[in-house]
Amino acid sequence: MLDTVVLSLDISEFRIMSTHYGRWSPDITNYIKPPYVKLGGRKFAVSTRTPTRNDELNGIYLPRLKLIKSTRTGGYSTRLYVEFSAPKIVFNNNFDELADSDFDNVCKQLSKALRRLGVAVDKETIKTAQVNTVHYSKNVILTDGKLAKMFVRELAKANISTRRRSKTKTYGNDGEAMYFHTSKWAFVAYDKLAEFRRSRNNKKELLEKDYYCQLSLFDEFTPATPFEVIRLEARYTDRRTIKTNLKRAGVTFSEELPFIELYSEDTAKKLLLYELSQLETATPDILSTERDLDRFIDNLLANQAKPDRIVYAVGVKKILEQYGSRGARSRIHASSSQWSRLIAKTNSLGFTRQDNDTTTTIRQSIEAFRRVKLTNYKE
Repeated sequence: MLDTVVLSLDISEFRIMSTHYGRWSPDITNYIKPPYVKLGGRKFAVSTRTPTRNDELNGIYLPRLKLIKSTRTGGYSTRLYVEFSAPKIVFNNNFDELADSDFDNVCKQLSKALRRLGVAVDKETIKTAQVNTVHYSKNVILTDGKLAKMFVRELAKANISTRRRSKTKTYGNDGEAMYFHTSKWAFVAYDKLAEFRRSRNNKKELLEKDYYCQLSLFDEFTPATPFEVIRLEARYTDRRTIKTNLKRAGVTFSEELPFIELYSEDTAKKLLLYELSQLETATPDILSTERDLDRFIDNLLANQAKPDRIVYAVGVKKILEQYGSRGARSRIHASSSQWSRLIAKTNSLGFTRQDNDTTTTIRQSIEAFRRVKLTNYKE
């Protein structure tokens, strides 16, 4: 479904209780009442309110708030930006997933959480609020003994353009994470249980915020084994990027991008499948061949490959399996044009392509789009 959302509200759509003005950083009294904060040469002034240490100790999830006062033609604008995880608002965790039928409750619970922070906004206003950021997500559950980190490692081998930055990491407990991104877009896959275990000891370099609300999740709940979770997220962090990718995925949308429109299982499915397809297209064909070297060579021989072609194919296959596309290109110091020619030449070799077990498993999970409920995986 979807996870992180940033909603944007005009000052006419909410009210901040005066008793809470001083709990913002900085104090927002002069954002709301005269004499108004002076912007000077700045275009805007920002005040934030985030969960306190005491909130975290209580383990109750709360949204992150940002109040921005800015100049505009003819005067000033004051807007509230509400960042929250939709499943955490309802379930206090994001292992469990939402469905379309939960929308009214999401808005109701968000309204209640905002009131705890001194912000009055009704659920009907929340439903039509503008979306500025949205992360669509899916938890892919593995109960057949396969490891999440191996799936993530395979996805990371895609030949993604170097114009998109890439980050991979190995957790101390041997989990894996893959992060392809630009400043406004990201496609993320990671071993969610490894990330969860890391969050209990170290808050730095995590791929999601506010783990504090779910740290005790498995204290009284033991999942049956084997149990692994691959977390997939398609992240769009401004309105233009949201619209561009909705269009690419074949989703119709209105100019305002209201919350009620973007909260959709069908939209989540289409965007995640679109991002997965981009990754599949960018994965060199030779990675979808026999892993066993003897069988791979036999396959090439059966396709009338000559000895020099066989040696070439084996070499390319091994370096891609070892380093992935981005790593291999860097390792051999290949330019963009050299790498493109190498991949094109490799794809033209006579070998039999096979379905990729990694993307097939993930694609099937996204297409089925069955909501995950942890209670279904109890020991």
